[in-house]
Amino acid sequence: MGKIKRARESFPQDDEPAGMPIGLVILASAAVIAFVLWGVACAMYASAEGVQYGTARRSAAAIGRGGIIVFVKNAIVFLPELPQVVGYIVRERFWFVIVSGAVLTGTALFGWQLKRMDQSMRSGNPFTKKVRRKSKR
Repeated sequence: MGKIKRARESFPQDDEPAGMPIGLVILASAAVIAFVLWGVACAMYASAEGVQYGTARRSAAAIGRGGIIVFVKNAIVFLPELPQVVGYIVRERFWFVIVSGAVLTGTALFGWQLKRMDQSMRSGNPFTKKVRRKSKR
């Protein structure tokens, strides 16, 4: 038996995929990316509003952990000020709107391509191209 045939036999051809569905994984990834983008937008807004954070002498690891904690805290604290933050970003930092849209669109396109690849792998013959026949007129 050839290596390819053994590999195909070892790959499960179940109708039900094992693990989490791809759509759910991509949705969770998009939610995390959107939260990070929201946190960056809040940091830009806080900087424009003149919010100052105390600087104390600490180790680099403590500063890193503190920075992450402040980032997450600001992203949550600024949720009630959503209209002001969005208005500021659209007026003053429109480039960030474009970058955020591009990143989230890229995530959606990656998910769509991953779903297509999964369907192709489950079809039983994943490495062949579909041949289009020319219509006879």
